Amino acid sequence: MKKYLLCFPILLASSQFCFSQNVLEGKNFKALIGNVCAETNEYNPCASHMIHLVLNFRDHDVAFTEKNVNSCSENVTSRIQAKWKIDPAGKITLSYSSKIPESNFLNGFRLQLKGNKLIGYKKDWQDRMIEYDI
Repeated sequence: MKKYLLCFPILLASSQFCFSQNVLEGKNFKALIGNVCAETNEYNPCASHMIHLVLNFRDHDVAFTEKNVNSCSENVTSRIQAKWKIDPAGKITLSYSSKIPESNFLNGFRLQLKGNKLIGYKKDWQDRMIEYDI
């Protein structure tokens, strides 16, 4: 009986891990991560933009695309690939093939799956932790 009691938690934890991995595979997510406002002398709807982060999860890779979007256009400012894996607690470990530039949003960015909700975390310029619903 003790053998079964010992095996059951291990089996339960591994099935939860597999379920979490499958929840993200093949999924795309999008989050608003910032705004840039520009003051102009004349009306210009193209002067300001919103910054979006798009995440495309595949088997073991995730593509991060940062886009500037306004009413006139949509421009990709960066595209970065990473390997990902998730632990049983939902923490997602990201491995980049090269160093992330300091000015890039992904520098210091981390992800966690809470239930079926993907949450991003990053410190702002005042060293406060900001939570992003993705």
